[in-house]
Amino acid sequence: MVKIVPEAQVHADDLAWRPWTDDRSTPFVATGTHGDAWVKVLSRDADAGAESLLYKLDKGWSASSLENTVYENLLVLDGVIEVDGLTLQRNSYAYRPQGHLSHSASSPTGATVFACAGAPGEPASKVAVPCIDTESMPWTPRPVGHEDARYFVKMLRGDEENLDTYYMMWTMRGTETHKVTAHDAPEEAFYLEGRTEFYESVTEGRIIGTRGTYIHRGPMSKHGFVKVVEDQVVFKHDYFTNEVEEAEDIFFSSYPAETEAVRALKEGRQPDLPKRW
Repeated sequence: MVKIVPEAQVHADDLAWRPWTDDRSTPFVATGTHGDAWVKVLSRDADAGAESLLYKLDKGWSASSLENTVYENLLVLDGVIEVDGLTLQRNSYAYRPQGHLSHSASSPTGATVFACAGAPGEPASKVAVPCIDTESMPWTPRPVGHEDARYFVKMLRGDEENLDTYYMMWTMRGTETHKVTAHDAPEEAFYLEGRTEFYESVTEGRIIGTRGTYIHRGPMSKHGFVKVVEDQVVFKHDYFTNEVEEAEDIFFSSYPAETEAVRALKEGRQPDLPKRW
């Protein structure tokens, strides 16, 4: 389910941390907790409950178990989290499907996490991704093999059920575009590094993206005239649209299983998935 508010952008520093109270159940329910946790909701679908959010765990926080009430894609922004014997550090990525149970979790240093969480019951992969160390991954130029590429990606995961993709994107300083574009599928991004100026149609003006900026664009939201002032790194979530476009092996290889929808995509056919927005 697409998160429809806000459609423009918000900077995380402009939002206050709120206590993670016992009645919060998205994206997970924690039991046997010690220490405090905090949350900032960046966008939320008021009807379905899908959210994108930041959560912060104080130093020494721990839980005897975590059960995901919805699917969750998370990226550790700072600090360390120990989950079931695995260490998630800065820029570690993980995916937990709805119903996933983690038997222990703790943060010896404290940690801040960005998470894209779905709606209860929303079709999504059931294949968990415990931890990807994105720092050790190479950057792949786009288009692949292009000697003069200005941007690069690290593909983290494709969802074989809804065909959404999650990746990190690095765009080099000096990159510019000189037109306005729009697309049928929504998209969201969280800025990790750099400084970028661009136009977006909600405010009908220029926006500046820096570390901590969150953007959600709804269907056919106009944006463009991008100017990358400092090398930009963002975490991206692209929703899938049934409009079949040319794809590359880098995207195909990110799906953990070959469902009928993935086969259709590889063959250039319309996957004909239910519309989610």
